[in-house]
Amino acid sequence: NTPDIVVKSLLEGGAATRGVIHRHLLPLIGAHASDLEQPMLLYPKSSFGTLKTLLLKTREGGGIMLPGNNKFLALHDH
Repeated sequence: NTPDIVVKSLLEGGAATRGVIHRHLLPLIGAHASDLEQPMLLYPKSSFGTLKTLLLKTREGGGIMLPGNNKFLALHDH
């Protein structure tokens, strides 16, 4: 089971970013913690997919196409 401190930390971290506007951050649109086994922070859908997908591409040495300018961003130095 998820320790209370982890749930509290997740929700506090999400609350700290509420209202923050930055070109590299998606805005927080909600939080869900009624099921303490799977607390969630909710963000709008990203054109890059999920954070998990982006991190897997990083691990594999891949990259992403930046929207709007058709530039390739390498996520790993080769």
